[in-house]
Amino acid sequence: MDQSTIQYLEKVIFTTSISSEKSKRCVVAFARRNAISYRHGTEHSKFELHDELVLNNVKNPNIIIRVSVVFISDRNDYIVFQTIDDPFPDIPIGYEIIYRGQDYRSLGLDFNRGLVWKNGIISSAGAGYINGSSPCEKGDSGSAVFDLTGRILGIVVDKKSFKFSNLNISKGTVDSAIETPKVNCTEIADHFNITIIFPIHTVLSNLDVPEETLYEPVEKKPNFAAEEGTI
Repeated sequence: MDQSTIQYLEKVIFTTSISSEKSKRCVVAFARRNAISYRHGTEHSKFELHDELVLNNVKNPNIIIRVSVVFISDRNDYIVFQTIDDPFPDIPIGYEIIYRGQDYRSLGLDFNRGLVWKNGIISSAGAGYINGSSPCEKGDSGSAVFDLTGRILGIVVDKKSFKFSNLNISKGTVDSAIETPKVNCTEIADHFNITIIFPIHTVLSNLDVPEETLYEPVEKKPNFAAEEGTI
């Protein structure tokens, strides 16, 4: 991913937090009128349908967007917002379906409200949640997941914390509908991390989002010429 794409995508990250808060809750603008974040946590779990709030842009604090809650999935741990007045000024250049072996970059917030990039590979893809290889840490929830061209793949959801020395997964990845045998925990190192990703194409299947609002106009897309500072 080149530097111009990196700088462009950082503009789509918002937060429901205010500057005085210690926690920084990541929100991703994925369409001209829609943004997405995780559902769990002390603050986001309080939201109800039609609640109104403001989203603050991380890169440019002067950008403040009024939104309302239009969709909640407690099972899949995500919440969708829709703009009330102004649309989001910048969005990903499009979206893509996740596949196994895909290289990705995640973009989220650290505890100092700073933007953090991570690299990973999709290790499994199918119904429900997707597993990625990037290190998953506390505070990563809500991070955007992009392919190398800047198309959004999904968001990081960390709805369950596993103690890997006592791991017990009986349904696919996590809460998947695919039944699989229980994991032999003796073969898993305690330091092993898995990032749980919820795919954006599944989110879109539950929403009535106009197709034309999911893509940036050609003139706004970043220059994909090779540059220094790639990740």
